[in-house]
Amino acid sequence: MMELPRIMGIGSADALGTFGLLLAMGAYLFLQLGLIRGEGYLYPTLNLIASIALLISLMEMFNLYSALGEIAWIAISLLGITRLFILRRYFRLTSEEERAGAALAPSLDLEDMRVLLRMGEWKDLEPGARLAAEDTPVDALWYIDQGRCRVEHGGTTVAMIGPGGLIGEITYRTGAPATASVFAETPLRGLRFDASALRDLLARKPRIDSALEFGVAGDLRRKLAQTTQSLTGPGRDDAA
Repeated sequence: MMELPRIMGIGSADALGTFGLLLAMGAYLFLQLGLIRGEGYLYPTLNLIASIALLISLMEMFNLYSALGEIAWIAISLLGITRLFILRRYFRLTSEEERAGAALAPSLDLEDMRVLLRMGEWKDLEPGARLAAEDTPVDALWYIDQGRCRVEHGGTTVAMIGPGGLIGEITYRTGAPATASVFAETPLRGLRFDASALRDLLARKPRIDSALEFGVAGDLRRKLAQTTQSLTGPGRDDAA
């Protein structure tokens, strides 16, 4: 078999084999520690380099079954990289899906975002349509893309929700009664997630769960800031 040159007294085959093994094990370790993600280019690229190094190292002491194993890993890594390229190049989100993703779970990658958005159903509602009923268990999480909603508590309007806002974000996880009623104030377009189906998805997909929780927290912070601003706006000091 072909002999590779020696480097500093160490056979190049041994050095390449050691490098490939450490790289493959390191990539898997980083994946398990959450330092890299399996859905990006980095993980399959590291595996591809590791498998090529191990395959070359076998040139000095050839083993058919080991070589076939590394060739298979090279093919699998190339397949993963190609699949990711096709998904990112040809299966882009629509503009309204991008807006929904930015509001719901901005930290998700494209593949997980598509999984989340596929759980929802786009709806067009007329003014007066009810999205949530006070003291009634919440059965959906809504993202509002176009139009405005009126929030009522005890029959009194307490807030308005515009594009980018969420409805049902406080109790969709538990199915507890809504704290207020929400009606379409204008023609409305939004993305509706069935609460039960969404909870099942989040139980299976911890990464989507944590990303959605982050998005919901951001929506709650914005609503709190708007409420604080309305309570401390012009004329409040005089009224006090």
